[in-house]
Amino acid sequence: MRALIVLILLSLSWHVCHAANDAPTPPPPPPDEFDQGLFEDALPQAAAPKPKSGERLVDLDATVKLHYLFSAPSSDNFTVTYRIRLSGVIVSKTALIRGNATIKTEIKGYLAKWTSGQCLLQVNVAGVPYEMTVTEDGDTSIKLGLQFKQKILEDWQSLCTFIDAPDSRFYTKGEPEKWISDALQKAKPSLDNILVPISETEKTSTKFTINRYSVKDSSVGSAEVDGSGTITIEPPPAPPSDQPKNP
Repeated sequence: MRALIVLILLSLSWHVCHAANDAPTPPPPPPDEFDQGLFEDALPQAAAPKPKSGERLVDLDATVKLHYLFSAPSSDNFTVTYRIRLSGVIVSKTALIRGNATIKTEIKGYLAKWTSGQCLLQVNVAGVPYEMTVTEDGDTSIKLGLQFKQKILEDWQSLCTFIDAPDSRFYTKGEPEKWISDALQKAKPSLDNILVPISETEKTSTKFTINRYSVKDSSVGSAEVDGSGTITIEPPPAPPSDQPKNP
C-alpha cells in the first residue's frame, strides 16, 4: 500500500510541475480499464458443478472487508470488499477436491480526492487454485481442510484525473497486497480443519468469522479488517426415477 501511495504522490508532483508549462501528458490506460465504484476481476463466473447420485455439493462463500483510513491531515478513506467463492463435489467419504476460487472486489471511496481532481482505486485478484480434503466424521458431519495452492496476490492500481487538465491521466501500480490471505488465516474456526454437519435430506451449513483487527501501515495510514463466511453442503440428489412417463 505504501508503495502505491508513493507512486501517486510522484504522479501528482509531476502534474503540478508541468501543468503550467503545458507539457505533454502520458498516454491514458486502455479503454474501460477503470470504472468508478464497482470493480470485478475478469474471470468468468464458473457454473457450479453438478453432483451425481450419492455425491454432495459443497460451497464456500466468504466476505473480507478492508476499511483504510489515511493519517492526518488527510481525511480520505476507502473500503474494499472482497467476495470469495469456491465449490466442488464430494464423491466419497474420504476425498480430495481441486478447483479454482473466484474473487471479486467492490471499492467505495477514493485513494485521494481534492477540489481539482481525484484518484480512483482498482483491485484485481486472479483466480486461485485450491485443494480441499474431505473426511466423513461419522454419519452426521464432515471434516474439511482448505488450502490455497499459491499466494493470493492482489493487484492494486490507481487512476488520477484532473479537472484543470482533463486530458491528463496518471496510471500507477504498486506492489501486490496480501489482505485476503492474511485475513483468511485468522478465520475461526480455522479453515484448515472445520467440521460441517451433513444430512441425507436437507442442506446444512457452518459459519466462520474473522474478528476485526487493525493494521498500522507505516506513516501512511491504518486499516481495519474483518470478515465472515459460510460453508454449505447439499444432500445427495435423489436417484432418477425408472418409472416410464405417461403417454
